[in-house]
Amino acid sequence: MVKHPQGGYGETLLSTGERASLLPYFEIKVVQGESLEGRVRGTTDAARRLLETFRRGLHNAPRPDRFLFQITVSLDLHDDISSDPEFWPRIVLLPGDHLLLRGRNPEEIGRFFQVFMQIATSDYEVPAQWSNKQEDQILGGTQHLISLKFDPQTVRRVAAKAAYGLFRTIAGRSLDPEYDLYLRRYILGLVDGIEEPVSIEPDPLSTTTSEKPHAVLLSPPHDPQGAIVSFYDYRFRVDLGMAGALPEPAVVYCAIDGSCMWLGTPEETQMAIQQIQGVHFSQPWKLVTGSEDTEA
Repeated sequence: MVKHPQGGYGETLLSTGERASLLPYFEIKVVQGESLEGRVRGTTDAARRLLETFRRGLHNAPRPDRFLFQITVSLDLHDDISSDPEFWPRIVLLPGDHLLLRGRNPEEIGRFFQVFMQIATSDYEVPAQWSNKQEDQILGGTQHLISLKFDPQTVRRVAAKAAYGLFRTIAGRSLDPEYDLYLRRYILGLVDGIEEPVSIEPDPLSTTTSEKPHAVLLSPPHDPQGAIVSFYDYRFRVDLGMAGALPEPAVVYCAIDGSCMWLGTPEETQMAIQQIQGVHFSQPWKLVTGSEDTEA
């Protein structure tokens, strides 16, 4: 989300390999005791498609529970935006013609929805000349607020996959049969339960990009059963079990763009060992319960 040059906050779409673009949305000021105000953002065609998507849902045959169609509701707002009266609740058209309602709280969403429903069930149409008002561009260097959500266990499984695959490649053998099967099932997301074979560096994940390569260090001398995986300089420890120890430690690097991999020299291996000595890794399930960190 970003301050819009014509007022309020814009909804910006960031897609891999594409330029950032403004999502279409209707926003309405629904402050109790104040007059209603509204804005439409996006091209004429996109704004019309939003309205038609909503109207089409209203014409669905209701199920026995009176369900018509689904709209995602989000109350996830940065504190700076939530406290700014320039933010108005809105309905946004997401890719794939999915609808999103965004507001500060359920009460504000409810007030917005009542007003928007009156618009949608009236003969209102987005005027064709609306697109002429969309020429203002958000300048480069404008601060954007981005909310990133992901499943951290999925990232840990990727770390386990990198460590396991490189161990099999370098050692030319599998782990202990029972543990080998367990680790493979964990990587595929087929393992239930709380405990995991992956521990994490407790410091916050950096969001700063660099050219520093990813790395996997196998069998460091102080932790021969562990593989230390570094993605964007954030480290994970993967437990490879008793059979996961190599005769000598080894480090493998991967270019940040995935274009190549290489086996580290003895000097690079020693440097990688020095960098992780003294690093504490926490078991993620213990972070939830507040237990002590474990040192690898």
